[in-house]
Formats: sequence, structure tokens, C-alpha cells
Amino acid sequence: MMINEIYSFPDLLSATGRFTPNTSGRLVRTLVRALRGSAPVFRAALHHVVCDGSRELRAQGMDDQAVLAFFAFLVADAGRACGADRPSLMSGELRWVSVQNRVLEYVKCGLGVPTLSPVCAMCVREQAS
Repeated sequence: MMINEIYSFPDLLSATGRFTPNTSGRLVRTLVRALRGSAPVFRAALHHVVCDGSRELRAQGMDDQAVLAFFAFLVADAGRACGADRPSLMSGELRWVSVQNRVLEYVKCGLGVPTLSPVCAMCVREQAS
């Protein structure tokens, strides 16, 4: 995917503004690829970027439910923006729903991993003492 293609979804770029530039760019690229189905999306790439994004949101103070809601809205909004809102001929569900389900599973996995924030890491060490 060309970098210019990413900028054709300005709403998606603004929705990922809470992330670091690296995570934001990776998230937009992998979501657009997954939603369009035009290029094979490696599950590992999507998994890694969603886990990284989950940890970044947790480090910003979001709780687990807020992180899940954020990603659910992000994928649904991106699905509509990318034209993935047509029903599948096989299942009848919108194409973005399967991507959303996969992303939410990855978010749940990512939330099980401790945050990268040193402040939160100190809090965990103090509670363990």
C-alpha cells in the first residue's frame, strides 16, 4: 500500500491521534488492508499493532472497557470509510464485523500484558510489596 493511500482516510488518521505516530501509521495501514481485503494481512502484524495500541491507551489512563469500546468504534468507523459495509455473500454480515471481532480478541490479549508505562510499573511493584 502506498503512503498516499493512507491519507485518503483523514477521519481514520484523526481517530488514531491518541497513539504514537509509529503505532498510528501501522494501525491505519493494517486496518485498511484488513478491511479492503485487497492485500493479505498477516495476522501477526495486526495482532502486534493492536496490542501495542491497547497498551498505549492503558498508559494514557483508559480502563479495559474503554479500550475495547475505542477499538470497536475505530474498526466500525474505518469499515464504513473503506467501503467494507457491504454484507458478505456467505454469512450475510458486514465485512468489517469479522475484522472487528478479530481486533477485539487481540485487544483482550493485549490488555493481559502489562502496560509499558514506567509509572504503572512502579504502582504494580508497590502493590505487590
